[in-house]
Amino acid sequence: MAVGDLDGDAHPDLAVTNAHTNSDSITAYRGSSQVSLWTDQGSALGGQLGDWCRPRRS
Repeated sequence: MAVGDLDGDAHPDLAVTNAHTNSDSITAYRGSSQVSLWTDQGSALGGQLGDWCRPRRS
């Protein structure tokens, strides 16, 4: 899964783990910091950077 900021720019240094299409839990790590992602439904999930990170839509 590619991860982008709110402008749609990809951030290849954000690694996404445990991403399941039928789950609302997505975990990403940037270095050792857990990162929040937004789902397509607009829900913020855990971590620190959910205000600017989200799954990148294809």
